[in-house]
Amino acid sequence: MTDPKKIERTRRILALSAVVIMILCAILTLVFAFLKFFTGSAFYASAWKASAWSMFVIPLVLYGMILIHNIVTKNEKEGKN
Repeated sequence: MTDPKKIERTRRILALSAVVIMILCAILTLVFAFLKFFTGSAFYASAWKASAWSMFVIPLVLYGMILIHNIVTKNEKEGKN
């Protein structure tokens, strides 16, 4: 059916991409905060808020997706489609 090595490779790629996205969000939040502080621009204030919000929401969404996946695969293994 499905190759376990391919599934493991896909999981590693997805995990690495999630880590890269979170690091980029952290860097952007820091940069926008500094730019807001030094320039006082309204754009950077909004960008900082959006970046900080995404640092909070993206992990929650990823956690919810993992939780739903675990519940669905558990039900499939038990035969409760």
